[in-house]
Amino acid sequence: MVSGTRNLRRGMRMAVEENVERIKEKEKEAKVRIEDAKTKAKEIVEEAREKGEKLLDEVAAQAKEHEKSLLEEARKNSSGQIEKMRDENEKLISSLESSVDRNTEKVLDLIIESFKKGKEQS
Repeated sequence: MVSGTRNLRRGMRMAVEENVERIKEKEKEAKVRIEDAKTKAKEIVEEAREKGEKLLDEVAAQAKEHEKSLLEEARKNSSGQIEKMRDENEKLISSLESSVDRNTEKVLDLIIESFKKGKEQS
């Protein structure tokens, strides 16, 4: 019976050792999978970073293009407004010149009249 117990213990010991070996193998496989997952995660993060940088560059380029377009439009608008203001200014100056000419004639007429009155009184 002693030898039967020894055999039983030996068999159990071997079964336990086999289980321990299987567990160690599973741990090794799990570590390999974890390292693979870390590597894959780093690749995904790097790819996402590169795509993000590319998108930022594209948005910056679009913003510059939009700014350029707005500036050009503003130049065109201001150019048109300046031309309109020049035309209005020329009309105003012309109107003022006509007014000055009429008023000059009136002033001259008043001066001449006043000289005539002054001679008549003398």
